[in-house]
Amino acid sequence: GASHGDFAPWNLLKTGEGWVVLDWESAEPNGPAWHDLWHYIVQGHALLRRPSVSAIKRGLEGQGWVGAALRAYSEGAGLSPRGASASLPAYLRASMTTLDPTTPDGKRGLEARRRLLLSEDD
Repeated sequence: GASHGDFAPWNLLKTGEGWVVLDWESAEPNGPAWHDLWHYIVQGHALLRRPSVSAIKRGLEGQGWVGAALRAYSEGAGLSPRGASASLPAYLRASMTTLDPTTPDGKRGLEARRRLLLSEDD
């Protein structure tokens, strides 16, 4: 389905009438399932230091706000919640190719993705 492509905490604006999503230049009509949700979670982890690796892992077990977000996304998109676990490593690997390791944010993003990939083995 449609994908924002850069759905992250800093691309949301709360107004008096609700939430507005900003920064649509990376949008695609047929983006990969789970991409926007994982991007939001992983970018928050990488650049805002929340959620933590343990919160993400608990979320994959259905716990905490990450688990609630995964359930809400799967229900809204008509997807099986089991797809979340399978899609995370694919998202991490694919998104690593888009980061510039010479920038501070790119470096932090790569480190976070490597950390999350390693935690998959735990």
